[in-house]
This record gives sequence, structure tokens and C-alpha cells, in this order.
Amino acid sequence: MKTKNLELETKIISYEQLICSNENFQTLLDERETEIEELRKQKAKMEASLETALKRIETIERRNYELNKMLSSAFKTLKLKDTEAGILNEYLDTLKAKNYVPIPEDTIDAKLAEYLNSLSDTQGITELFKREGSGVYHFGTKRVFIKLENNKIVSNSYT
Repeated sequence: MKTKNLELETKIISYEQLICSNENFQTLLDERETEIEELRKQKAKMEASLETALKRIETIERRNYELNKMLSSAFKTLKLKDTEAGILNEYLDTLKAKNYVPIPEDTIDAKLAEYLNSLSDTQGITELFKREGSGVYHFGTKRVFIKLENNKIVSNSYT
């Protein structure tokens, strides 16, 4: 009987150790489940942060796309305006070549411009007149002195 008791006690001790081990495993399992739950919460927060970041990136990309469209349009407009400016400058140069443009403060020059621009074919003549100073011009290779008498142009030329 002693042997049987000893065997039973050994089994009891063995079961107690299994129960303790089971409790230890259960405690570890509970701790791991708590850690897993905490990790799941962190994951959810990170996913929410990632979703917010993705929405911001999408918004920025949409804005960038719109800005690029606007910039492209602005460059096209600028190119057109640049072309128009070139055409207008050519036209202005043509007009200047056909018309004598006076110095605004110089009455003699203004009267000369009035006379030259009233001619039907001014292109050749206006290009020959170069103002040196008030009343002093170069007409081709000749130096010409002009003055006003009775509001009319009077000139003397010297070589």
C-alpha cells in the first residue's frame, strides 16, 4: 500500500506541476494576448495615420497636377504674347521707318516731323534725316541747319 500511496503522491505532484505549468503557460498566453491586442491598436493607429497621409498626398498631387496645367497654359500664353510682341515690334519698326518721330520738346523737330510725315512716300526721306541737336541734322552726307520763320521750315546746308 505504501507503494501505491507513493505512486499516487507522485502522480499528484506530477499533476500539480502540470497545473502550475499550465497556469504559467496561461499567464504567458494572457500576456501575449495583451501584447497582441496592444500591437493591433498600434497597427490601427498606424493605418489611420497612413490613410491620412495618403489623402494628403492625393490632395497635393491633385494640386500639383492643376498647377502644372496652369503653368503649361501660362507658358503657352507667354509664348503667344512673346510672338505677338515680336510682331508688334516689327510693325513698330516699320512705322518708325515710314514716319519721322520727333523729340517732343523740340519745336523745330516737331515741325520737321509734321512736314516729312505729310509726304506721300516718306520711307526714303525719313531714313536720311538724323538729328544731331536742336535745328542741326544730317541729311545723308550733308549737314543741314533748320530754323523756323513764320512757323515755316527754313534750311541751310553745309558739307
